[in-house]
Amino acid sequence: MDNNKRRIASLALFRNLYNEGRSDVMTILCEFAKSIIYNNHLTVCTPTQIKNILKDEFEFKIPEYVVETILKKICRKDNYKYYPKEDNTLQKVNDQEIKKIETSHEVVFLELVSYVEKKTSNKLTNEDKENLFQSFCGFLIDENDVKYGNYISSFIIETQNDPKLSALLKTIKEGVVLYTGIQYNDNLNEIGSWNDEFIVFVEQEILFHMAGYNGELYQQLFNDFFELVKEINQKAHKQLIKIMYFDLVKYEIDKFFNIAERIVDGKDNLDYSNIAMTFIVQGCEHKTDVISKKVAFYNLLKKNSIFEENGDNLFKTNSNYNIYYDENLNNLSNDLPQRNIDWSLKLLNYVSMIRKDNVSGFEKSKCILLTGNSTTMAVAFHPGIKQNGNVPLATTLDYITNKLWFKLNKGFGGDKYPKSFNIVTKAQIVLSTQIVGSVSQEYEKIKQEIAEKAKSEEIIIAELAELRTKVRKPEEVSDLNIDETLETITMADTERYLREREMERRKAEEQKEENERLQKEVEKKNQEKTDLETKKNDQIKQKEFEKNQLSNLLNESKLKEKNRIKDQIDDINKRKNKADKKVGNRIKKLKWVPFTIMFIVLIIIIGCICLYGWDKMEPYTWIIAALIACAPYFVFGLGFNAWNPQKLISVWYKERYEKKLYDEYEVDIIKLKKLTDDYSSL
Repeated sequence: MDNNKRRIASLALFRNLYNEGRSDVMTILCEFAKSIIYNNHLTVCTPTQIKNILKDEFEFKIPEYVVETILKKICRKDNYKYYPKEDNTLQKVNDQEIKKIETSHEVVFLELVSYVEKKTSNKLTNEDKENLFQSFCGFLIDENDVKYGNYISSFIIETQNDPKLSALLKTIKEGVVLYTGIQYNDNLNEIGSWNDEFIVFVEQEILFHMAGYNGELYQQLFNDFFELVKEINQKAHKQLIKIMYFDLVKYEIDKFFNIAERIVDGKDNLDYSNIAMTFIVQGCEHKTDVISKKVAFYNLLKKNSIFEENGDNLFKTNSNYNIYYDENLNNLSNDLPQRNIDWSLKLLNYVSMIRKDNVSGFEKSKCILLTGNSTTMAVAFHPGIKQNGNVPLATTLDYITNKLWFKLNKGFGGDKYPKSFNIVTKAQIVLSTQIVGSVSQEYEKIKQEIAEKAKSEEIIIAELAELRTKVRKPEEVSDLNIDETLETITMADTERYLREREMERRKAEEQKEENERLQKEVEKKNQEKTDLETKKNDQIKQKEFEKNQLSNLLNESKLKEKNRIKDQIDDINKRKNKADKKVGNRIKKLKWVPFTIMFIVLIIIIGCICLYGWDKMEPYTWIIAALIACAPYFVFGLGFNAWNPQKLISVWYKERYEKKLYDEYEVDIIKLKKLTDDYSSL
C-alpha cells in the first residue's frame, strides 16, 4: 500500500510544483534529484543510482538518459561520476509536502471505504480495505482491470460536485499527464514541437469512436487526440503524423457491416450490448441502408486522410523483426486469459516490422498501434513482447493524448483540456464497459435458454426488451442513475431484477400518465392521442422485430436437431443396407436347395431300383409318394398358406440370418423407426 500511496502523492506534488511556476519539467525533476542528494547525503552519484532512488522514494520510473541530463545540470561530471555543484541549493523539497498530500488522500480514502460499505451492505475487513486502496491508486494512475473499479467509478461520479475532492483528483490526473510525457522521452529539452515522421495505426473500435458509433464521449476523446495531431501537422506545414489502418482491420470492419446487413434482413440477431452495431442498424429498413452507412464511413476516413496500409507487403523486406510465431503464441496463450490473442499479435507484428530497431524513444519509434482492445494491450505489454525500456507496440487513446499534450507543452493554464483529463470521464467509461459486459453475458444466457427451450416465447421477448433498456453509453452514466447502474453490473438474480424493473416501469408510466392528464390543457388532447398511437405502432414494430429474432433462433435450433436426427438415420440405414445385401445374396443361393434335395432323392430311388429290383422297391416308392403328397397338408397345418418349398426355406432362413446380421452390424430397427417418426414430426 505504501508504494502506491507514495506514487500518487508524488504525482500530485509534481503537478503542484508545475503549477507554482516551475513549468519547466526538467527544472522540477532537478528539484527531485536535489532532494535525493540532500536526503541521502550523497557527495558523489551515478545516473543509475539516482534513477533507482527516484523509483524507491517517489515511484518515478524515469529513463536513465533523462536522469543523466538532469545530473549534468546540477552536478559536475568527472570520470563517469557526478559531484554536486558547490553553488547548488540542496534542500529538502518534498518530504513534508508529500506527507501532507498523503494525509489529504487518506481522508478521501476513508470516504471511499464508507461509500463501498454502504453500497455493498458489508463491513470491509483490513484486507478488503488494502485491496480497495490498491485499486483506488491503480485507477487514478490509469491502470486497468482494478478489482473495485465499478464502486470507485460510481464514487467519483457521485462526488464530482464536491469541489475539494474534484480538485484533489484533478491534481493527481494532471500529474499523470506530466509523468506520461516524461516516459519514453529521450530529450526533455525539445518540448513544444514534434519533429519526426510518425504513423498511428488504429484498430476498428478507434475508427468507430471517430464516427460516433460508440457514443458522443468516445467521439470527443478521439477528436481531442485528432486535434492535437492536426496542430502538429499544421505547425510543421506537412503531415508529420499520419493515421492509418491495416488491411486486417478493414477486413474486420467489412465483416461488421455484413453482420449488420444480415440483422436488418432478419437473418441474424442483434446483441444490444454491442453499441456500435445498434447504432448502425438503427433506422435501417433494408440492407441497402446499411451499405449507405458503410460508404459514408469510408468517405469519412478518406476526408480526414486516414488510409489503408497493406500489412502483407511487410513480410517481404522486414521478416527479421517478425514476432508472430508459434513460440510467442503458445507463451501468450498460457499466460493470458484473453481470447483472440492471435489477431492482436498479427497487428502488433506489423508495427514491429515497420518500427525495426527504433524502440527507445516514443517520437523516434516511427509508429504505434492505437487500440481500445484490452487483449491487444495485454499482449503488447507481455514480457515476451515488450523488452525493458522499449516503447510498447500499442497504446491507448488516453495515453497518446497525454503524450501529445505534453509534447506540445500545452500546460494547464487554459480553459480547454482534453476530455480524458477529467477523471469522471474514465469513471463513466469503466461503468459503461461493465454494463455492456453484464448485458452481453445475459444475452448469451437467453440464447442458451432459447436453444434449450427453457422459457416461453413471451418471457424471452420481455427479457430481450428489458436488456435493450439497460445498455448505457459512457455519457449516459451520471449521478442520477448510479444506483441502477451498479445494480445492473452486480445483479445476482436476473429474473428478480427484470420483474422489479418491470414493476417500476409500470408504476412510472402510470404516474406519468396521471401527471400528464392533470397538467396538460384540453386543447392538447388531440396531440396526446396522436403521440399515443405513434408509440403503440413503435411498440408493435419492436415486438414484431423481436419475434422475428426469436423465430430465427428457434428455427436455427430446430434445423440443428433435424440434421442431427437425419445423420443418425443415415448411419443406421447405411449399416442396414449392408446387412440386407448379405441376406439377399444368401437367400438367392438357398433357392436351389429344394431342387438339389429332390434330385438327390430321385437318384437314390433309381439306384435302389437298379440294385434291388422293382419288385422289392415298389412298396417304398408308394410310401415316398404318400409322404410327398402329405407334405403340403403338413405345411398348411403349420400356418403357411401356400406350398412353395423355395419360399418356405427362404422365410425360415431369412428371419434367423437377418437377426444375426442386424446384431452384427448394430442395426436397431426400433430406434430407426423412432428416429424416423421424430424426423417427420420436426
